[in-house]
Amino acid sequence: MYNKMNMLSAMIVMLFIMASAVASQTSDCEHVADVSCGMFACALLRDDGTAVAWGGDCFGGDASNVDLTNVAHIDCGRLSCVAIKNDGTAEAWGDDRYGGDPTCAEAAPGCVPLPTGVVLDNIADASCGHHGCVALKNDGTTVWWGTNPAIAMPPTLDNIAAIKYSTGSTVAALTNDGTVVVWGSSCCGGDAGDADVTNVADVSCGGYACAARKNDDTVVVWGHDSYGADPGDIVLDNVADVSCGDSACVILKKDATAYAWGSAAKGGTVPAEADLTNVARVSCGEKECFAIKLDGTAEVWGFPGTGFYGDNHLTNVADIALGSYSGLVRYNNGTTFTWGHSDYGGDSSSVAPLEWDTHSSDCLPPPAPPGCDDPMQHIGRGNTCLPPPPGPPPQSYVVSGFDTLPPTVEQ
Repeated sequence: MYNKMNMLSAMIVMLFIMASAVASQTSDCEHVADVSCGMFACALLRDDGTAVAWGGDCFGGDASNVDLTNVAHIDCGRLSCVAIKNDGTAEAWGDDRYGGDPTCAEAAPGCVPLPTGVVLDNIADASCGHHGCVALKNDGTTVWWGTNPAIAMPPTLDNIAAIKYSTGSTVAALTNDGTVVVWGSSCCGGDAGDADVTNVADVSCGGYACAARKNDDTVVVWGHDSYGADPGDIVLDNVADVSCGDSACVILKKDATAYAWGSAAKGGTVPAEADLTNVARVSCGEKECFAIKLDGTAEVWGFPGTGFYGDNHLTNVADIALGSYSGLVRYNNGTTFTWGHSDYGGDSSSVAPLEWDTHSSDCLPPPAPPGCDDPMQHIGRGNTCLPPPPGPPPQSYVVSGFDTLPPTVEQ
């Protein structure tokens, strides 16, 4: 009886997804240089320096209030996006409280703007995460803006070579001497503990865990064991690249093989049919991981509810960006293909010519996109297709992203 009910529920859900999950493809005249997807929105950078965004209007999908010309780099986080321009300035858009407005001019109480007199110029790198955005300046200093002051830059830290705000609530900075400094949620990567984070070449933090690739090609991990901090039997040596997504991590070894671990529902378990040999690039996103192979084909695995079905689109692939319920492929010829839930960035028809198709799913649909006033209530970490992994973080973290709730969230 239970199995019959499950089958009936799945059939109903398939009909729902067929109506809400779409795929879009740009025309041959669209030459795309860079792509990025956050939780609710995606953005692409054309080779003429213009950028466009789509998805949830309040959370990065509407960039009509910023100038996206002469752009060099784009990055979309959970609730906002940022673009670095060729003149070293930066533009941010999305939810005003969580990084979309560096001035916090119209945001709710609790939004922390850029310090007085600080502007977004001489920017070398920038990224948006759970509660705001960070930017690295050419002089090695950083600036931060958003909602929770706990994620702000430690006042004594400078001489930074790279910085990244994770999909969760951790910021990782790599200094010029190869040392990693992390801060944010202590349970989920914000405290490196006993991990040796010196002599590091690269670092990646996801929603719950971080991984640092050292100059001797070994990798150290820390954070929540069930979501990326425990690689199990995988040997973390001879590593060429590492990436941690929301709940899983993946490495690329120098022999062109790839391995993943973490939450099975979010990319931590590689299906038997996925061939992770002859791999050129790997990355994990919010709910999925991917590997681009040397021949231009790609493997995508993880949460099935993002709506990608059929590998006929995964050839001649240059790059992939993965959101919560959407994905974006950039092909070697500069065209793109998007898929997933239209309210989460899966439909780029508003910004590019397209051919569209529908896809079915055996997984329950994503939650309804939140209203502009209450995005955080929808940022959960589980899913409705598979049981949550063991040992979930405390509920306060699931809601707010921090061990201590920000002043604007009632406990």
